[in-house]
Amino acid sequence: MSLRRAAQAGGPAGTRAKIILLAHQGRTDVAIAAELGIARQTVARWRRRFEAAADGVVPDGTGVLADAPRSGRPPVPEIPVLLATATAPPEGGRSAAGLAARLGLSAATVRRVWRRWGVVVHRDRIRSESGVLAGEIERFGGLYLNGGDGAFAYWLRTGRPATGPADAGTFEPMLALLDAADSRDECFPERRDLEFEQFLDQLLPARPDGTVLRVVVSDPAMTDSDVIMPWLARPDVRIGPPPSAGWAIFLAAVIAAELGPGTGAAAGTRIADRVERLRRSAPDGREPIRWIA
Repeated sequence: MSLRRAAQAGGPAGTRAKIILLAHQGRTDVAIAAELGIARQTVARWRRRFEAAADGVVPDGTGVLADAPRSGRPPVPEIPVLLATATAPPEGGRSAAGLAARLGLSAATVRRVWRRWGVVVHRDRIRSESGVLAGEIERFGGLYLNGGDGAFAYWLRTGRPATGPADAGTFEPMLALLDAADSRDECFPERRDLEFEQFLDQLLPARPDGTVLRVVVSDPAMTDSDVIMPWLARPDVRIGPPPSAGWAIFLAAVIAAELGPGTGAAAGTRIADRVERLRRSAPDGREPIRWIA
């Protein structure tokens, strides 16, 4: 696929292709960042990577657009462990050995995932430093999709357990919005940091007492803006990528934990798959999707 076709396809690779094409036209990093609505540092990073790989000549191939391969041992399947932990029945289903047998892993692997995510498993409850698995999630907050960018928010209870598990119907409006989004073709001028800030502004009035807003983003560059920087300094807001690279599957873990044992894993996986497919296929310039629970 050519760079021009990659740019038309949208998603993260599409944005990177646009950066390379505009840079080849002699545009400055500042001008490219303003046109695409992204951070100047992001432009500079991908320009340097392209120039190092292609010596400044635009090739037909687009391999330089992909994320760099990772070396070392195969990654631990963290998300299946988290989903299984979040939805396991309290009676005998939350031991490392029991989960390992269900997932075809070793008990040591399960414990390693728990340590990485700060998970502490008790007979009657599960606690996690990331607020994903226990009664620390007060309520799901919202979902934001804009071309290749994505974010979701949830409220973390501080000081005492959450009020109770959510109902599956909480997420039906989000699914309806995602279904409708596939048929939309309206395009709007992009200034992604301002659009992302509008999403954050919409969340704050719905803040439950005694909670902290956690916003998980698909790309750390989404916070690399003078508009978003003040949000990073707020004590009642935490914005950043998830502990694992799979942000959409992290969304599944949050939903699974909120819905409780039984139906949580299936519902969370379904929604996360739908979100990720839409995020990958949505062209840049499509109207942002904002859903506030």
